[in-house]
Amino acid sequence: MTSSISSASPSALLCLSVPVALDDEIADFLRSHSALISGFTSVSANGMGPNSIFGSVMEQVQGKSRRQLFMSEAPIAQIDSVLTLLNDNYRGADIHFWVTPVLKSGSLR
Repeated sequence: MTSSISSASPSALLCLSVPVALDDEIADFLRSHSALISGFTSVSANGMGPNSIFGSVMEQVQGKSRRQLFMSEAPIAQIDSVLTLLNDNYRGADIHFWVTPVLKSGSLR
């Protein structure tokens, strides 16, 4: 087994939590900005907490909102550019984000 581990420039993990209704639109947005985000992973999730915005009565009763998480590793400067574009295009769309440092990444082959 060989390993390919990246250590070029400082990178981070961008996580976006979006309302499930925006799933396809945000996926298309990220794909259309492939110069900044070369790829991403998307998973279904539930959001819970005092600031949750519920999309239906059922979500309100259950106390959780259906969300889609998008995760992508990229250099921090590129992530900042993506966040600026998202803010310009989706301000007020209930998109939550967080950015964490990536200490190592790669593929096991």
